[in-house]
Amino acid sequence: MKHELISMIVPVYNVEAYIRRCVDSILEQSYKHIEVILVDDGTPDHSGTICDEYAASDPRVKVIHQKNMGLSEARNSGMREATGEYLCFIDSDDFVHCDYCSGLLRLIQEYDAPMAVCGYEFTTGDSVEWSQESYDVTVRNREEAMYHLINNEHTNYVWLRMCKKELFDGIRFEPGRLCEDIAIMYQLIDRCNKVVYTDAPYYGYFDNSRSIVNTVSSKLEYHTMLGWYEQYQFCKEHYPELTERCLKQTLHYYLLVYSYSDSMKDENLLNARKAIQKDKWNLYKVADLKYKLKYWVVTLFPRIMITRNALAKNLKKG
Repeated sequence: MKHELISMIVPVYNVEAYIRRCVDSILEQSYKHIEVILVDDGTPDHSGTICDEYAASDPRVKVIHQKNMGLSEARNSGMREATGEYLCFIDSDDFVHCDYCSGLLRLIQEYDAPMAVCGYEFTTGDSVEWSQESYDVTVRNREEAMYHLINNEHTNYVWLRMCKKELFDGIRFEPGRLCEDIAIMYQLIDRCNKVVYTDAPYYGYFDNSRSIVNTVSSKLEYHTMLGWYEQYQFCKEHYPELTERCLKQTLHYYLLVYSYSDSMKDENLLNARKAIQKDKWNLYKVADLKYKLKYWVVTLFPRIMITRNALAKNLKKG
């Protein structure tokens, strides 16, 4: 295996209970030629101080301190400092198997692919029992990889992937965006001549009830909807056979924006309505009967849904 430098970017915010577990798992990698970029995104707790302790004890660790700008900008800051040939993104409340780097890099080098994708273990505790099974490897060309991405057969999560740094040339995570992985992963896949996959669970995903993805809101649903709608617009030109799937997902999350809005003045609701305006009819055409009915209720009589949500919210408070 060629010893190429891997940059591991870790956004850090309000995770003092988990950050040591995360960083320790990275520093304990069997593959040692790494740099660890910890981005203190204006965290209000002691996480930033803990990051500095690691930088003082291990020369592979770099720390960036910045004002709070959100996950996307923290990742972008890490990329600006990265000097490795490859990039990995680790969420600071998660952790990785000791062969996370070596396993993914081996696949990239063996199959001459710019991106490798692994599986993950889900946990609500402090650790996972890493499986000792052997796992199959699948190599897909660009079209096959895009098909499996759009059809949710492989997730958008950037933290399951090792990517050649050059894939990100001109591509950055959008500031302020939730579910930001959806907004860029299809662009990265489009730049790959092939992608190599393994089900080997090299990543430990911690179910943090306080995390963004576990806090459902109209904003989260709107940003998810927007990601799918952007994929639809992209696929119209490059992968027309996938447009219907993108539209169905757009419709699904558009209706969820209504489900979590309790006011017609909700900014996310207004933005969602505006975003899909020119494709209102196309959304209707791909919907099954159940969705058709819901769609026209929110299109023709939106206040019915909003009033219902507001009433449910008040009853819950009472």
